[in-house]
Amino acid sequence: GRHGVAGADADGSFWQAAPRVQQVNPIGAGDSFAAGLAVALERGDPLREAARVAVASGAASVTTALAGHVDPATLTALLTALLAEPAVEAAP
Repeated sequence: GRHGVAGADADGSFWQAAPRVQQVNPIGAGDSFAAGLAVALERGDPLREAARVAVASGAASVTTALAGHVDPATLTALLTALLAEPAVEAAP
């Protein structure tokens, strides 16, 4: 969702916050999130990186009028921004 995503892997649980974006059309954001997660996992990214890709994909998709569309330049910018704020360890 717009707040981010929780995950857990062998290193423990984590929270990947979502970037703040100007929402134009939220339709398809969940599908874009799922597609980003699937692509990242398929290429072998660890879960924490896949969560970052998924969150950025979902966020990018709401910035366009076309439902579920992810602009590659927007995705790249969001991925870069999320590198500055990596996933944080969740409290036990």
